[in-house]
Amino acid sequence: MPRAWSEAKKDCSRHPKKDKRGRWCSCPVGWRYRMGLPDPATGLLGKPQWSETFPTRELADQDQRDKRTAISDGTYAHDRGLTLAQFLEQWIAGLRATAFDPGDPERVEGLRPNTVNGYENQLAIHVIPYIGHVRLGQLRPHHIQQVAKALSTYTYQSSPAKPPKRLAAVTRKTIIGILHTALGHAVDGNLITQNWVDRSKPIQVVTRPPVDVGREISGTFLERIAGDRLEAMWWSYVLWPTRRSEILGLRWDDRDPSGQQFSVRRALVREPGSWACPFCGSAHQGIYFGPPKSQAGRRILPIIGSMGARLDAHHAQQSLERDRYGPDYADHGLVFCQVDGRPLQPGNISRTFSRIMQDVIVPGTSRTATLKHLRSSAVTALHEAGSDLEVITAVAGHTPDGAVTKKHYLTVRAERARPVLEAIAAQLETGRGTKTTADVRSDRQSDQRRPENAPDLVLDLEAPVAEQLSDASTHPSRD
Repeated sequence: MPRAWSEAKKDCSRHPKKDKRGRWCSCPVGWRYRMGLPDPATGLLGKPQWSETFPTRELADQDQRDKRTAISDGTYAHDRGLTLAQFLEQWIAGLRATAFDPGDPERVEGLRPNTVNGYENQLAIHVIPYIGHVRLGQLRPHHIQQVAKALSTYTYQSSPAKPPKRLAAVTRKTIIGILHTALGHAVDGNLITQNWVDRSKPIQVVTRPPVDVGREISGTFLERIAGDRLEAMWWSYVLWPTRRSEILGLRWDDRDPSGQQFSVRRALVREPGSWACPFCGSAHQGIYFGPPKSQAGRRILPIIGSMGARLDAHHAQQSLERDRYGPDYADHGLVFCQVDGRPLQPGNISRTFSRIMQDVIVPGTSRTATLKHLRSSAVTALHEAGSDLEVITAVAGHTPDGAVTKKHYLTVRAERARPVLEAIAAQLETGRGTKTTADVRSDRQSDQRRPENAPDLVLDLEAPVAEQLSDASTHPSRD
């Protein structure tokens, strides 16, 4: 049980007790108390410990009462003496221990290694130098605002030849979001009472709207890649709202026996380092085969239109390449691969697409088309064809609520509103000038009685309005 206030001590290393006259030390250092605190995990009461130092006895007393109330209510949280930096280090270690391991076939779930590394780098650069020394239990909203202010003035150089740049608003919001996730785990572990990021002022972000390249640009792209060795792959990017990694991770055994659909089961992900390959037994530099980005990414992609014939022709071409290379062919069973069977490099695919589209600017923007724009266009095409949102999210590999789909991928063209606006305009044109004065008079106006000798005021559209109003003013009116 917490000790009484009569046993509180003045916090002074030189004069810890009263003097001979019974007076406390006059050193201006503050007040503290001693009480036993329960462990949040086990609930067992620990040894009595000294509290932090307070400037006045009243504040120390209030803090002790608050802790007693929290203990009795079961809402007490104890940071166990951890600073924010120490907690974040433990949190990152826990994420890394449960992350997906490309070298372990048993660990196929969890965050990707590059995601955990990104969390660690952002926290080490932008959070720990500013508030890492703060005790976890003493963290407050003004500490979060301190990080946000530092982020707003932070600059970096992408290369020596370019001037320094500031962090984009979306990057700053992402960093605060990582801190929010970490503190959420601290709340779940009863280390803190609440997530203080929720109490701080959010960072305002103006996100770019989704970009739809349109059917014209998509058609231009398909004309340019006609006859290309990977023509079937480029068609896949145009027709399917898929990620780059998912297309590059498709294998022929993911195609069902009827040849009508593919199952997305893995992705080819970029990651620095050397990673063992489950298909060839050797190691690949900078890439590995892992699970899709999320659980929703495990889905079915239908083979539509002439895609079946293009895939069959591509498969036949692969057989010729396999025979040409003989024992040097590194067969991975991939649908789209290099001529010697090795996986394609994701970065090379994006650079090739940019080179093909470097002189094609997306209407309404100053940017050239990207692979993500093709994915947004595929989502928009499904929406315009009348597909339900749940169907679009399932094909795109997004969460069923559709929030990501609507915010980052779906574009509603102004042309979709044209038939509705034309119908409204036609109704207005048809109904114009057909109503009488009595029809358009309001209920209040129609209920008002007018003198029997008061003539109706009818305006002649050919005569000046001012003259007619002056003539009307001479008529008698009701008092």
